[in-house]
Amino acid sequence: MFTIKRIKSTINFWFEDIETIPGKTADIIVVALICVVSIIFVIKTYRVSPGLFRVLDLTENIIVGIFVFEYLLRLWSAPNRLRHIFKPYSLVDLIAIIPFFFAADSYQILRIFRALRVLRLIRFLEGRHFFFRRFSRTHVIIIRIFFIIFAIIFVSSGMIFYAEHHRPGANIITFADAVYFSIITLTTVGYGDITPVTGFGRFITILIVLSGIIFIPWQVKELIKHFIIPGEKITFKCSVCGLEYHDQDAIFCKRCGAELKKIV
Repeated sequence: MFTIKRIKSTINFWFEDIETIPGKTADIIVVALICVVSIIFVIKTYRVSPGLFRVLDLTENIIVGIFVFEYLLRLWSAPNRLRHIFKPYSLVDLIAIIPFFFAADSYQILRIFRALRVLRLIRFLEGRHFFFRRFSRTHVIIIRIFFIIFAIIFVSSGMIFYAEHHRPGANIITFADAVYFSIITLTTVGYGDITPVTGFGRFITILIVLSGIIFIPWQVKELIKHFIIPGEKITFKCSVCGLEYHDQDAIFCKRCGAELKKIV
C-alpha cells in the first residue's frame, strides 16, 4: 500500500541513487536539461532573430520551471528539510533558479547567476558511478579536473560577459570574447588586450585568478597522491569508515580502528 511516507522515501531514493535504472534515468534527464539550458544561455548572448529568441526563451523557461519543480520535490521528499536546504548542492540549485523569478530590468544583475546552472553537474561527480558505468578512482579524479577547468571558464565567462557587455568602453562584446578573457586570466598569461571596465568585472577577474589557484591544484594533488600512495599501501576499503588504503600488514583500520577482514 502506497503511503505519503513511502512515496517520499521512494522519490528521495531516486534522486540520491546512482546505481538502479530509475536513479540513473533521473540523473540522465537532469544532466541533459542542464546541458540544453547552458547551450541556450550561450546562444542568447549573441544576436539572433526575434522568433528564435522567443523559442529559446520559452524553452529556457520551461526547463528552469522543471528545475524549480525538481528542487521543491527534493525538498519535500528530504528526510530533514532544514538540513537539505543548507546542503552545498541544494544551495547551488537554489542560486541557479533564482534568476527565473527576477526577469525585470531592475533585477537584471541576478541574471548573471544563470551561468551557475552548470555547477549543478557537480553532484554527479562525487562517486565513481556515472550513469551506467563505474569508473576507477584515477578516471574520476581526471574527470573532476577537466570539469573544474570547464566550470571555472564557463561560469566566469558568463558572469564577466553580463557584467561588461553594453558598458561604455567595454571590449568584451561577445561570449567568445569572455571565454578568451577567462582563459587568459585563468592561466595568468594576461596579454592585456581585453580588460574589464566595471568594478564588478574587476571583482570577477580576481575570483577567476583565485579559483584557478585554489581548485585546480587541489584536484591535481589528489591525482598525485593517488599514484604515490598505492606504492606503499594496498587497496582495501574499510567496511566501517570507507578508508581505501592501508598498510600491507594492517589488521585494524587506521582511521576508525575497525578490524580489517581482507583477503590476502
